[in-house]
Amino acid sequence: MGYPFLIWFLINIFFSFIYVAYKIKTYEASQYIFTNDRVDYSESFLNQEEKELTYSRVIEVIHKRNVLQRLFGIGSIILQTQATSYDTKHNTSGIRIPDLLESKKKYNEVKAIVRKANDGK
Repeated sequence: MGYPFLIWFLINIFFSFIYVAYKIKTYEASQYIFTNDRVDYSESFLNQEEKELTYSRVIEVIHKRNVLQRLFGIGSIILQTQATSYDTKHNTSGIRIPDLLESKKKYNEVKAIVRKANDGK
């Protein structure tokens, strides 16, 4: 354990802090608004994206928790449409709501909202 290891370690710590700061800012700049018939999504930190998804287009509501998410008590909700490519990080049509506290409770709430909207079709 010499000088090269110390340099490697400090560089990894530095980039870890940069990554965490980026994620925090992205979460702060993301907004999900649930209405009676749709969810509106916007993000405006480094990338700007706006999306409107009507509940009638949602074919599945998914709750995902990987090992780290379970460790920290968080999870993600995915609103999947017919056109969604199933890449859990970059949905092309659906909406992914990442790293929520009380994710199971929120998943059940979102599922109920979508079901209620689609039962009235």
